[in-house]
Amino acid sequence: MNVRYETLFQRAKEICNLNNITDMKLSSGWLQKFLKRNKIVKRRATKIAQKDPSTLTSLISEFRSTIDELR
Repeated sequence: MNVRYETLFQRAKEICNLNNITDMKLSSGWLQKFLKRNKIVKRRATKIAQKDPSTLTSLISEFRSTIDELR
């Protein structure tokens, strides 16, 4: 499931407000440590994974020819 960083931060603020927690300092560092502590991974989609596999063959051969030309 994809969740944006800003959405998590906003939800944490809402939870604090609902539970009348005023002494908690929410920061980006806090959120990063929370994600790490709970083993929630922050990943980004890669461009290569979003391409159609049929186009990868031509991209790979094009890449190899470029490398060969540069040698």
